[in-house]
Amino acid sequence: MLCKENKNNRGFTLLEVILALAILGIVMSMAYGFFSFGNKTFALGSRRYDIQQEVDIASFTITNTFKNVKGISLTEKPDYTLVDVRSRFPEIENIEYTIAENNETYSLKYTVVREGRNVESEIILNNVKFADTGSGSNYIWILENEPEDSRPSFIIGSASGMLKAGEVNTISYIITTSNIPDNDTLNVALVDSPAGLSITTSPIVSGNKAVVSVTSTNAEVGFYTFTVNYPGADEKTGIITVLDTINEYTVTFKDWDGTVLKTETVEEGVGATAPPDPTRENHIFIGWNPSDFSNITSNLTVTAQYVPISVDTFTVTFKDWEGKTIKTEVVPKGEGATAPSPPDRPGYIFTGWHPANFDNITSDLIVTAQYEVDPNTDDVALAAEALGPPTPSSLSNDKSNNHSVILIPLGSYGTTINWSVTNNVGSITGGILTFKFSNPNSEVTGTLTATISKGSQSEVVTFTVSVINSGGGGPNQRFSYNITKNE
Repeated sequence: MLCKENKNNRGFTLLEVILALAILGIVMSMAYGFFSFGNKTFALGSRRYDIQQEVDIASFTITNTFKNVKGISLTEKPDYTLVDVRSRFPEIENIEYTIAENNETYSLKYTVVREGRNVESEIILNNVKFADTGSGSNYIWILENEPEDSRPSFIIGSASGMLKAGEVNTISYIITTSNIPDNDTLNVALVDSPAGLSITTSPIVSGNKAVVSVTSTNAEVGFYTFTVNYPGADEKTGIITVLDTINEYTVTFKDWDGTVLKTETVEEGVGATAPPDPTRENHIFIGWNPSDFSNITSNLTVTAQYVPISVDTFTVTFKDWEGKTIKTEVVPKGEGATAPSPPDRPGYIFTGWHPANFDNITSDLIVTAQYEVDPNTDDVALAAEALGPPTPSSLSNDKSNNHSVILIPLGSYGTTINWSVTNNVGSITGGILTFKFSNPNSEVTGTLTATISKGSQSEVVTFTVSVINSGGGGPNQRFSYNITKNE
């Protein structure tokens, strides 16, 4: 039996195998290339991250190191400390600093370099007081604490007092110095060399003090100045005050046994203030001796006065011409009261008290000030001052819408008065001003004039008049007045 060959069962030819291996090699090569590229990319990204992180840490370190310093410099200076941030980060290749100033504010710009990467940043140095501007330095020096000022300086203290014109007196000023050697002397001078003033100063003593003394012999009242200088220090100016001479006196209030109750210093012509009324067993306090200490012209001792409780006392009241109380005094029976200074009354002369005798008080008593007209007084002026607005009268005419005011013909101080009124207001007849209304509900406004005379003297006083009839005619009339004296 014959067997037939099946050509579909043949194997791969050598050419096919070689071609397959070539294709496989290409695929494997491409896969390796992709893997290698990914690995390198990851490594590069990781490296860049590490670089950025280190640069950021360096930048943070620089910011914290420099933001609160007092001084900063790109060159070495005494008392300054070198800050080498780069030494803390070995892989950072370089840090370059620049110090700039803008409107008296300093800033620090810096560039951090690593593996070709530059990171720039800037810090505003708000606390820096001392800085040297510049750029291009790889190092920086800082001053952490503000240095003490070594320059000479001084402060003028307050004056020990004020000078008085017309007297020889001296005041002093304490000068506190710094960085000025002991026994040195400050330079002092009066500005404009005012007459009657002189100035001297003591050497600086231990404790950095000097005393400037200003003496007045006959300086005029006013304000003056002086200057203080020292080489290398700022000039300072002091103020000198010269006041008018005012005498001062001491008023001492004492109790019956000599105990001092109060001591008061007052200027000449000014009154003293008594302390609270003291007490004494089985006695009544009745006042002070002397009783008047309202105008002090010398040193004065005022003593409390008492009477035994068993002694009768009476009250003496002094009043002015209007009945106003001027003084009240408690007086033991049989003793006298002390009159106060009489009050002034314009146009009058004080003639005494009524009753005139109050030396032997046996009961409560009212004493009134008495006056007479001063013949030299301008009676017309006094009468003009005393004249007030006239008041409405009860005269009225319910049928004619009229209303009247009675005008006095005589003034005070023996004067006479002549009245006149503007036509729109009304008319004056027999000393009576009658207002005229154009209708039952109307208002009239005008000027009322009083001419006050006595002999050859005269003076005019005017009043503004406004009268309103708001109720109609007849019995329904309602009047309101406003009569005002013009000053």
